[in-house]
Amino acid sequence: ITSFAIARDDGREILISSDANGRWFNRLTDPDVRGGVGRFITYDENDRVVGDEVRKTDYDARKRPWFLAAAAMPKDDDIHWTAAYRFVSSGEPGLSAVVRWTAPDGHRYAITSDVWLREITNFTQQVRFTNSGLVAILTDAGEALGLPRDPGWTSETVRKALLKPVDALGVGPLTASYRAWQDRGRPSNEIIQVQEGGNLWFASFHAAHPAGQTFWIATLAPSADFGWVGS
Repeated sequence: ITSFAIARDDGREILISSDANGRWFNRLTDPDVRGGVGRFITYDENDRVVGDEVRKTDYDARKRPWFLAAAAMPKDDDIHWTAAYRFVSSGEPGLSAVVRWTAPDGHRYAITSDVWLREITNFTQQVRFTNSGLVAILTDAGEALGLPRDPGWTSETVRKALLKPVDALGVGPLTASYRAWQDRGRPSNEIIQVQEGGNLWFASFHAAHPAGQTFWIATLAPSADFGWVGS
């Protein structure tokens, strides 16, 4: 979790978020009372306040995907995972887990816990189930939520590649496997064989369904990573 926020139905919100260096900041907004401005508090590595200022902002939590998702939930106390979107505070693409409740004062509140897709990629790039195996996480539409391991990725190229379709990632084995999987009717957990770059690859796509959504976990490995056992 890289940030979380709590907001109520009149738009008042408090955000707590980290930056790329692990430092924290707060954003406090109340558009119906202090429209057009917000209070921003920043902290150093030792959690000491090093900045406290009022800045212009048109931010309104009630217009954000996570709050709209909370408002549309059929009942309080459900948990909803949003589709991927870009966070205003960081510009990073990510997902939010949202819960909602009604307080004794009659106001309806929502709280979101945010996960950057960059953090999901940090996980998928560390998974090693064979020497050269790859793991990716995709939306149901085939957009990248977690990128596979590749020595050519940099921090900036990872940021740009997230939420792009498989064909735009430039990862040959994943592209070939995804197309073959599509042609076979998108089976779950079936082993698919494809030729890519002169190598035979095995691939499988496993469906996951967090809070009613469908994500696909793709696992791939070249045949050279496996040995034959005779009897």
